[in-house]
Amino acid sequence: MRYKKIISQKWASIYQVKEVFLKDKLYQKSLNYLKKQNHLDYNKIKILNKINFNKKFPVFNVLLHKNVIVGFLGTIFSNKISFNRRYVNCNVHSWLVDKNHRVVATLLFEKIIEKNCTITVLSSLPRLHKIFKKMKFQKINMYYNLTLIKKLSLLKNKNNFTLLQQKARITNLLDRENTKIYNDHSNENFIKFIFCKKNGKSSSFIVANIVYKKKFIKTINILYCSNKNYIKKNIQYFLKLVSTEFSVIMCGEYFLEKKESIFNNKNYINFYKKKEIYLKNRPLKFKFNNLYSELEY
Repeated sequence: MRYKKIISQKWASIYQVKEVFLKDKLYQKSLNYLKKQNHLDYNKIKILNKINFNKKFPVFNVLLHKNVIVGFLGTIFSNKISFNRRYVNCNVHSWLVDKNHRVVATLLFEKIIEKNCTITVLSSLPRLHKIFKKMKFQKINMYYNLTLIKKLSLLKNKNNFTLLQQKARITNLLDRENTKIYNDHSNENFIKFIFCKKNGKSSSFIVANIVYKKKFIKTINILYCSNKNYIKKNIQYFLKLVSTEFSVIMCGEYFLEKKESIFNNKNYINFYKKKEIYLKNRPLKFKFNNLYSELEY
């Protein structure tokens, strides 16, 4: 540990890591740096850099050498709750360092690690595994389940299930935490609705987005679900309504364990894909979802 500290101090005399906020002078300068490189999708990163759920924290970090930007670390900070415990989460959506300066690439993570927040990396390249291991990140398998929605046109909605999409009707049924989630995800890329019976007491609040698989297969990805068991019990009605309302033929979800899956049902055709993600400072009780992160991985 002492050796690592000495090394870090040595590089600190040559390099600087700056936290950048939306109104900082370095913000536009950083965008110009990203625009000139060929390793990241500039238009996508530009959109992600504007996401600022928690204004106390930066939107990204930059690495400086002789006052010139040579590295970038994109971050999305947010306040999350898991089993009634609040914690600060930092999702790292992109990491770039110029070739001649990659020996100090991990310096970009130091300011985040110092905050003792939970750090998630959902879109890492496989070749970076050893680096995350050295930084004491936990490697975890994240699964993506893609479910083919069968033809359910003959299914009669005897129980009068519905999808509520009007803001006033949704927020009237949400508790404080889910209201915050609703407001935080006001971007037009997100779809928000409540699945419930017209005169029932139980319901499930969902945050999702629409993507196209193979460029033409319209798919709805569930990013967050407040009551998975409710949907599991009424899966046929849920899929029928979603298919009809959003004109999708597939439904996707991300999870860490199969028991967390909404659509793990033998009556449907499921396609599973595994991806390695990295976590640091994981809460003892941890409920995984894809809120407050980049939309695709």
